[in-house]
This record gives sequence, C-alpha cells and structure tokens, in this order.
Amino acid sequence: MIIELPDKAIEDNENPKMPEYKGKKINFEGIDIQWEKGEWKFQHPTLHEVTKTTYPLLNLFYWNEIAERFKKGETAAVFMLGNFGVVKKLESPEWENDKKGSADALFDKVKKRPRQQNFVALAHPEDMIDIIDLDRVVDEKFRNQLRFPGGRERLYLGPLHIILPVRDKGLVNKALIREEDKTIAIFWANHFGFEGLVDAARRKIKHGMLGGGSLNIHGKEPCYNKSELYQEMANQPDWLEEIDFIVFDDIAETVGIGRSHTMIRYSGREPELIRLGSLSKAKIEESTGRTITVPPDVRYASSKTPYSEEFNIQADQKVTDALSRLDRFRSYLINSLANSPVHR
Repeated sequence: MIIELPDKAIEDNENPKMPEYKGKKINFEGIDIQWEKGEWKFQHPTLHEVTKTTYPLLNLFYWNEIAERFKKGETAAVFMLGNFGVVKKLESPEWENDKKGSADALFDKVKKRPRQQNFVALAHPEDMIDIIDLDRVVDEKFRNQLRFPGGRERLYLGPLHIILPVRDKGLVNKALIREEDKTIAIFWANHFGFEGLVDAARRKIKHGMLGGGSLNIHGKEPCYNKSELYQEMANQPDWLEEIDFIVFDDIAETVGIGRSHTMIRYSGREPELIRLGSLSKAKIEESTGRTITVPPDVRYASSKTPYSEEFNIQADQKVTDALSRLDRFRSYLINSLANSPVHR
C-alpha cells in the first residue's frame, strides 16, 4: 500500500507560524506589551518575500510615525478593541487621487464588497462638528449635546459606531456616506492610544480623514488576534499587496472581547440600535439615560460567542475591563515618563 504524504510547502502556507517578536517588551499586569517596531514576513506568489512593519499602538513615541504613513496614503491593519480593522486616509472628493486617498482598493481588494456599503469614519470628537448636519438632528436636547466636543465624546462609553446625518457639502469622501439617507457612521472609543494616534493623524491630514472597517472579506469573520491575522494575511495575496503595516494593541487583545462593534443611529426621534455588538442595549441605555429602539431587522456584529443575555453581559464586562486596564496603563506611562527622559 502506498501512502501519500501531504506536501509540506502547501501545509506550511495554509498554517503559517507567526514570527516571534524579539524586541523590547513591557510587562503590565501580567500582559507582555510589544514596545518597539517588529516585522512580519510573508511569501507572496509573485512578489516573493514581503515584509510588514508591526507597531505598538500603546507606545506614544510611534504615533507620529504611523500618522505620517497614513498621510502618505498607506493602509494599515489596526486592532480596534475587539477585532482587527483596516484603516487608511480617505480624502475629500476634490483632493481624492488614485490610490493615496481613494477607497477603491478597500472595496475591491481588501473587503471585496459592494460600494453601496459605506465605510466608517475615524473622526476625533472635536472634528465631528465639521461633518455632521445638526439641522437634520430631530431631537433638540440631543442636538444641543452634539454642539460641544464633550457632549459628543460622552456618547462613546466604549467602542461604538454612531450614525448621524452628514453635511452634503463635498467635504467627506463618498465611501464614508450612506447615500440612501445621507448619513455617516463615526467610530470612537475613548481609548488613550487610539485617541493619540487619531489626534496625530488629524494634524497631518489636511483634506480628509481616516476611515475603514473590519478587516475581513465580505461575509467572512474578522481576525480577533495576531495569530489569526497572520494566517489570514499569509493566504490573501491581495492583502499583502494593499496592507502596508500593522498596529497592535496587546492589552485590548489579551482581554479578548471577541466581538465587533455595536452601531447606534441618531437620526430619528429616538436612538435606534441597528447592529448589536460588543456593547449591549442595556449598557448603552444605562450610560446615556435614553431608551433605544430596536428594529425587527436588527443585525448582529461578528462574534466568537452567541448573542444571549449571559454572553452580552460578559462582552460588556470585557469592554469595561479593557478600558479600565488601558486607563491604568496610561497612568503608568505618565508616571514612567515623569521619572525617565527616555522610555523606549
């Protein structure tokens, strides 16, 4: 009897081993945090070996370097408090040009989905006023809350996509606008690393903003950790061509939220939950003091756990734990920097 053994090269390509990071680490509350740039190497069918730089989101000394790469039009895989997302600069229509400020590659080669399904803006609360249409916000009390950066920031008790009417003045890349009702989904998280990176990017990007979505081919699951991302990238030649670098968040990843984000629409009389994710309806109502309606066709974000009361409570707690630990790490960094001129 002849036994055919599997081709080792094929097997290695289907189950690639993530490279070990050998640079400096910081151990915080039992979590090893990558503290310097690293490298991931892949084999591409035509480009042969390709190398992608990996960055730690939690190291403030890299925010400007990452923001500069976004300014140049590069695309990143970024851990987004639950799963990896894809992020790049999307320029205003009059400044949009070829690959650098266009969403074409995100639609056609990364997500591979119809252009009618818009991407999400990563807008700082201070900048939201420039793109939202307050005149179309029905509820007067909520409209007044949106007038001030602090009011807008208070909407984000964790990682959320908040949908608001968008100004139709040619300021926003069309890939970020839902044409059906002229709204825009804006992601924010009140996470010091994410806030610091977006703040650095907004100071460099003059005619547009960061935008993107979950990093997955349309209809498939996103990656919830580095190992999953490495394996998926190794088997997606288009991703190796389009994704230029990767940004890790070791604290949020270790907590293991395991869900994509909840989406709330604020364009009607009452806020409407249109996609349930890592923050539950009960948690958002408790935080905002407002009743949230749920339409019959509510969608469910990608999740490693079922949507039940038990697992929804667990997801809420994981988000709270991640943000609390990130806030403690921020305090740790402030204290460390105060006592040392160099912390790299």
